[in-house]
Amino acid sequence: MRSWKQVPAMNTQTTLTILRIVLPYIVFAGLWIFLSDTLLDILSLDAATHTQWSIYKGWAFVLVTALLLWGLLTAELGALERAQAAQRNSEEQLRLLGDNLPDSYVYQYTLDTDGTPRFLYLSSGVEKLHGVTVEDALRDAAVLNSQIAPGQAPLLETAVEDSLRNMTDFTMELRICRCDGQWRWMRMCSRPRREPDGRVLWDGVATDITERKQSESERRRLSDIIEKSLNELYIFDSQTLSFLHANQGALKNLHYTLEELKTLTPLDLKPELSEEDFRGMIRPLLENELETITFETVHHRADGSLYPVDVHLQLVDADNDRVFLAVIFDITERKRAEEEQRRLQAQLMQAQKMESVGRLAGGIAHDFNNMLSVIVGRVEMALMKIDTDHHLATDLREILKAAHRSEELTRQLLAFARKQPNEPKVLDMNVTVGEMIKMLRRLMGEDIELCWKPGGSGCLVKADPSQLTQILVNLCVNARDAIDGVGRVIIETATMAFDDNYCSTHSGLSPGEFVQLTVSDSGCGMDKETVDRIFEPFFTTKEIGKGTGLGLATVYGIVSQNNGFISVHSTPEQGTTFSIYLPREKSGESAPNDGSSGAPEGGNETILLVEDEPAVLEIGRVLLESLGFRVISTGDPLEAIRLTKESREQIDLLITDVIMPKMKGSELARNLQSLHPHLACLFMSGYPADVIGSRGVLEEGVHFIQKPFSLRGFTAKVREVLDQGRVTKTVK
Repeated sequence: MRSWKQVPAMNTQTTLTILRIVLPYIVFAGLWIFLSDTLLDILSLDAATHTQWSIYKGWAFVLVTALLLWGLLTAELGALERAQAAQRNSEEQLRLLGDNLPDSYVYQYTLDTDGTPRFLYLSSGVEKLHGVTVEDALRDAAVLNSQIAPGQAPLLETAVEDSLRNMTDFTMELRICRCDGQWRWMRMCSRPRREPDGRVLWDGVATDITERKQSESERRRLSDIIEKSLNELYIFDSQTLSFLHANQGALKNLHYTLEELKTLTPLDLKPELSEEDFRGMIRPLLENELETITFETVHHRADGSLYPVDVHLQLVDADNDRVFLAVIFDITERKRAEEEQRRLQAQLMQAQKMESVGRLAGGIAHDFNNMLSVIVGRVEMALMKIDTDHHLATDLREILKAAHRSEELTRQLLAFARKQPNEPKVLDMNVTVGEMIKMLRRLMGEDIELCWKPGGSGCLVKADPSQLTQILVNLCVNARDAIDGVGRVIIETATMAFDDNYCSTHSGLSPGEFVQLTVSDSGCGMDKETVDRIFEPFFTTKEIGKGTGLGLATVYGIVSQNNGFISVHSTPEQGTTFSIYLPREKSGESAPNDGSSGAPEGGNETILLVEDEPAVLEIGRVLLESLGFRVISTGDPLEAIRLTKESREQIDLLITDVIMPKMKGSELARNLQSLHPHLACLFMSGYPADVIGSRGVLEEGVHFIQKPFSLRGFTAKVREVLDQGRVTKTVK
């Protein structure tokens, strides 16, 4: 390794030093000779004595001068030698220091006459930093210069030129690529000095600052992330509570500038909180009882609007000062999701209530409807056997009315539980409602004005006409009861279309095209608590004995069964509006209403009646035989198959219960149709629609009658099936 530039033993500086010492003595010698000769002349010595003294004087002068010069030269050369030794020792110490500096190296370089940089000295640290040997770098400076990033090499050249021109220090941070391809950052600190021969040398230190640069980059990246975060970050003074800083997310959410925010405190974001309460809240942090405080609150924006936040507050030390760091999360979406979850939970609870009552209704419907069928049938038969003015006729008619009311109650239970059998048809809502207006006006009474406002064309829905009647009657009865004295009820229809964006901001709606049926009244209205419960079964605001609490539950069940939804808007003392939305039927024509009616006719066909309930079997047999039909009856499906095989006459119609022991009604029908392909089938059941629907008897083309049924309804259905004169669709 090449050492610092060595100083020769006798150089120009040494010669000048010697001359500076000798010349004064030469002058002294001349003066000595002149003065001594003058003194001798004054003493007037004889020539011999004078000559002798001159000789003695000369030798004495030479001896004294020699002694003096020897002493002075020795002292001066000794000082010079000590200085050179000190310089060599300093150079050695500097070399050792340069070789042992961590992640650094010492350098000295100059510029040749052609401007090419040339290193005069390099410490061993260059090998670690640049990955090259000291000898290679001293031989050719381009080995190091070639590692400098292309964009920074011109900057270094400019810095060297400025330093040379002004003889000033310079510091630069350069990015280099080591020989192994690894990129590093280097900080150069250089100081120029001019040599006596006119050359300029730069002494300096190069330090590896890669880790510092990476740390700074990480801090900048972290700072950028914090500044650009949508979450809010605040720093405020622990004593004055004044805001010191806030990130962009906070400023964006609050609608403040940083300068405006620095004039505020956290209390300005929550003015309803007193300073005393807030200081009490943060006291555990100041007293080191807690490290973090977390709570939910509501912040006020600059425009006065509010939004919910989740606050995480802690006390930190920064620059020998204690400040509060608050990280705020906007939880608007979370609160909205929680509210939606609560709404869905309430809907689920409502659905579970309806499902529970529906199961109860379905469980008792079969037996209850069977008994009602017997009651209705027997009473109707009794009425047929006595005169209208008989003293028992009135009692029988009252029994029949009670049976029909019980039948209606069962239908309502099944309707709100969405288990009521229905026969959907394509209907024009305007036509269907229009045909009911006259009846509804009679229902409302003279004091209440009923306004009918049909919508435009295209109000087609697929629904059971009887269910639409139930909806309108229930809503109009409730509207009538809500009006005290004179009032007004408005019935309207319209077509509506909802897209995904609209449904996302209006809970309960689904995308699609719908027909809207609206019933509005000018009655007493309802508060929110009442509106939240109106669809619950058996909930009513009417007096005892004036309502069952199933009217709106029935409406809700029918609408849900038809894939629709219902909304309610009500304000106390300002009336109520029910809006029902049923899916719009885009194709097909509304079913004609022929309005035909008439007394059912009997016949002389042979009917096989299969019913496992003895009372229903008996009343069915009696009813059919009273109309002239030939009846084969049994309560056992296997017995029915045997009787069919043994019968010598043609069986025209099978009337069977859907659910029976040993064999289902659909299986019985398939067995008998294999024997008599032209056998017509009529199914009957007291079970709800979801039970019998799973048996395939509600499919299109399959004839079905729901228990309980009247004599007229039952015989009319029998006549209808027989008159079709075709094979009933085989049940799958």
